[in-house]
Amino acid sequence: MLNRGELQISQSNPKLSQIAQMHWTAELKSIIFQKGQVIIQKGQIVSGVYILHSGSLRIYTMDFNGIEKPIDHIRAGEMFLFSLERNMKSLTFPAWLKVDSSQAEIKYVSASVFWKAYADEPHIRDSIIEASLRRIYSMMSVIEKTLVYDVGSRIVHFLLLECLQSRNIKLSHQDIADRVGTSRERVSKYLKLLEKNGFVKLGRMKVIVGSIEELAKLIPKHAL
Repeated sequence: MLNRGELQISQSNPKLSQIAQMHWTAELKSIIFQKGQVIIQKGQIVSGVYILHSGSLRIYTMDFNGIEKPIDHIRAGEMFLFSLERNMKSLTFPAWLKVDSSQAEIKYVSASVFWKAYADEPHIRDSIIEASLRRIYSMMSVIEKTLVYDVGSRIVHFLLLECLQSRNIKLSHQDIADRVGTSRERVSKYLKLLEKNGFVKLGRMKVIVGSIEELAKLIPKHAL
């Protein structure tokens, strides 16, 4: 199981005890990956805790034609953890995980080190519970979008999420297609329709959203 949440253990964290903070500093490992690099293969045995320090990651699977189908994204500052080797063995990962940004730095803590901190530190336990709940809600949202949204609504919803960072979304049409699980042609056609109606402006490798509020009106309120 992969849980996700925020946990600042890659730097000084006042919520951790001094001993725990020293232990984290000594045990934390840092690895830098490049765009498109697959970090975890489907079926790979995984364990431990990872914190995405910078960049973004994509979780995806493949259909029978070898086309990527996105499942979720992980952004800088978020934690994702696997088997903690207490009541379960190391798990095999059910999808692929790769770098979606130009570069990504990941902090890693082994399962054994993390389990000790989990037992000793209330802040760690609280973070894991929160991460588990966030993960459940996130996957419910993914399932809802797959079952209910048409392609246009999925594109709009994706643009709205990206607008939380910036209204100037620096992604190609193929990038957006990969993330919403459709073809580049369908994305291009729908984005041109949005531009025609004044919701966005299109440029080379970018989409500029005009009014977030107006764009959000394209999705039914119950779906936001």
